[in-house]
Amino acid sequence: MAPEPCRSVRYSTVPAADGVPLNVVEVGSPSPSGAGVLLIHGSNQNHICWQRQIEGQLAEHLHIVALDLRGHGNSGKPWTRDSYDRTEIWADDIHRVLKATGLKRAVLVAWSFGGWIAMHYLRHFGLGQVAGLVLVASRAGLIPMPPPKGGSGSAMGGFLAGYHSDNLAAARSFTDGLVVDATDPDWQPAALTAALCVPPYVREAMRPPMLSEGQPLTTNADLLARLDLPIQLVFGGQDSLMDSLAVAAELAAVLPEAESRVHPDAGHAVFFDAAQDFNNDLLRFVRAN
Repeated sequence: MAPEPCRSVRYSTVPAADGVPLNVVEVGSPSPSGAGVLLIHGSNQNHICWQRQIEGQLAEHLHIVALDLRGHGNSGKPWTRDSYDRTEIWADDIHRVLKATGLKRAVLVAWSFGGWIAMHYLRHFGLGQVAGLVLVASRAGLIPMPPPKGGSGSAMGGFLAGYHSDNLAAARSFTDGLVVDATDPDWQPAALTAALCVPPYVREAMRPPMLSEGQPLTTNADLLARLDLPIQLVFGGQDSLMDSLAVAAELAAVLPEAESRVHPDAGHAVFFDAAQDFNNDLLRFVRAN
């Protein structure tokens, strides 16, 4: 049964530097120290994917903030490539959300593509307001990315099509592959709706290469030496989008001080499939840092 919606959820709009409205969701009491968690979703999703963190008991212990990235969810969706193709834009979006919500010692919890967004923020704003980093099923550009595993990636072309029926087919294939049980009523239709809220022109504008200070950026490996902060790596053993055990091992090799956890029965959306264990681990990680 789905948890009852948390009545203390607060919604606000934070304007980006270029005026794009960013939809921000908060739950839990702000800490006097500015400690808390910022949840950064992956591509083709929005803050709703974190419902088992936002609407669960975790909010009784933590100040939790989630946002809809630009082009996603209830945030603005500019249609020009230059609204998406620079790391500085994404980094400043995160900076403004942290400032607006009073997070001064934030643990960044970044899922999949969200890991890149977290790296963009750290690249341009450093570690000053970050207490820790949790990468969830994400290479974050720190290690090379091979072709997608399984069938979910093969349908992605349909996301760029002009026909809504193609968009719908791609969205179904994609969202079904994110969790172990796609029939879970807590997952569908919310995940499917979230995927369809990202227009084809946004997806086209977000296609690589990303630019950083005017230069193409295809890797974040140069940031490894700067990641002097507590890091937790979280993976699902049933991930249909990546070979999670191999990725976990590769990341552990370049981030030897990081804590690593593989949830054997979870898919790509680990925080959904293994919500209770994920939440317990996150709470412990935040309290320790």
